[in-house]
Amino acid sequence: MSDGDAIANLTYWVTALYRGRDSTLGLSAGLKHLGKRRLGRSGLDRTVALPDKVWDVDCTPMFKPSQTNVHSAYFEEPRTLGPMNKILRGTKRNVLLAQSA
Repeated sequence: MSDGDAIANLTYWVTALYRGRDSTLGLSAGLKHLGKRRLGRSGLDRTVALPDKVWDVDCTPMFKPSQTNVHSAYFEEPRTLGPMNKILRGTKRNVLLAQSA
């Protein structure tokens, strides 16, 4: 059983948004979680098997490099609000991927 199995069994699918520049999660990984990776900073761990209905989206390109409010910027950036709206409304993964290509 992988880390994603429990939540995947409760939902139709799970979408994790992440951004590599999240210094809050970087600090948390170093101090609180003893160097373990953080989902919101590095996405899913590809070294373990994942349920088919669990996937992630790298949102790094959706933000300007000069963005200062990194940790909660998802709720301020128009380029992330649209996809988040669609995810919460149940848009299927293949549709979202086709629209972002």
